[in-house]
Amino acid sequence: MFEDDSKLIPCPHKGCNKLFKDNSSMRKHIHTHGPRVHVCAECGKAFIESSKLRRHQLVHTGEKPYQCTFEGCGKRFSLDFNLRTHVRIHTGDRPYVCPFDNCNKKFAQSTNLKSHILTHAKQRLCFLLSRCVMVLIFFVYLFRSLVLV
Repeated sequence: MFEDDSKLIPCPHKGCNKLFKDNSSMRKHIHTHGPRVHVCAECGKAFIESSKLRRHQLVHTGEKPYQCTFEGCGKRFSLDFNLRTHVRIHTGDRPYVCPFDNCNKKFAQSTNLKSHILTHAKQRLCFLLSRCVMVLIFFVYLFRSLVLV
């Protein structure tokens, strides 16, 4: 993750195991543990900041103020984040790169990268399990041959 984990600053909130590279990042994060006093009247979801509640309410109103400006597209989105992600379809931008050696895959969305990384974990797990199964079969064979003698 970071070059020297000993210099990372932990979140002081009980039960939170997040680590930060500096105090500024940690203080910004602590805000997420604050009270969620801004409540959506429509669904009851609560938010720490009123701006996040206003953004959420677009889900219920169906309002889509953010429009793609690429010629011939015109798709609309309720969140600016979704528009920025969508624009990558047109630009071909793939900023999320697989960190595994010899894998050069890139993705437009972080969620797609996370799903892809799991394929590497499954490959390694399958390899390890297949070796364990082979060892187990060997020991079962040895045990049976010892018992039968």
